[in-house]
Amino acid sequence: MLLITSCLSGSMIFPFPSIYAQSSALAPERHATKQWLVQIDEPIFDRSQLSKPQLGEYDTYSLVIRNQGKTLHDVTVEAFRKDPQTSTQLELFTLSVGTVTSGDNAVNHSGFPVSVKADQVEIIISWHDPDRKNQGAKGKGRKYKQTFLFHVKHSAKDTLL
Repeated sequence: MLLITSCLSGSMIFPFPSIYAQSSALAPERHATKQWLVQIDEPIFDRSQLSKPQLGEYDTYSLVIRNQGKTLHDVTVEAFRKDPQTSTQLELFTLSVGTVTSGDNAVNHSGFPVSVKADQVEIIISWHDPDRKNQGAKGKGRKYKQTFLFHVKHSAKDTLL
């Protein structure tokens, strides 16, 4: 049994209900802001080379990030996992996406592994201010980011002792 709880970091914290799932069969977990919709879900095994969950080692999830706001430039998505007993996070992946127009998906990741030791997955989306870039200002404009936290708690059945 896997327990997932989550919150959106920043100046406000939004309560989200806990979600219970068997092993890596994670029910959809999503966070939405005015700009982004971030959803972690069950993996999509549409290709044979995708990682499959390994009991006691890692679970596999899919990730969809949709731009719900205005068109943004120089979008980058980073994913990290944090293990208990450490303040250091380990990178899962970094994607340089580029320009993402309103209504488009920035990321469709079919399956990424997360260690069963992890107690948190952090998704960071950063971009540059499109208004300043469109006004002909030199440089890329001001950089922004939003951070989405997914807290993971595994039961004793999910880990091998």
